[in-house]
Amino acid sequence: MRLKQYSMRSVSLHDIWFVPKQWSNVSRPSASFVAYVCANELGTLRYDVWQEEKAPARFVHIFVFRDAEADRIHSESQEAKKFEAILYPECPAPVEFIDYKLVG
Repeated sequence: MRLKQYSMRSVSLHDIWFVPKQWSNVSRPSASFVAYVCANELGTLRYDVWQEEKAPARFVHIFVFRDAEADRIHSESQEAKKFEAILYPECPAPVEFIDYKLVG
């Protein structure tokens, strides 16, 4: 899907993978967190969670912020910290954040 070109600075991908037996513990918290973000963070223009079909323990979170301030508000929110406390201990490696810029 092509995003409307707001004055967004970047798109971030949050690449997460879990030990296969643990990934089912994070599906419900992910859905709840996305619902919270959509309802409460006006500066978050997009937040999706995708699960890899061939490796269901691997997820990608795609998020687009209006600006750096929206990114900061999201990152520092209590809900984000609560979500990270559930999610990150289940990961066998550090969570990786990758920023992309729009080129076309």
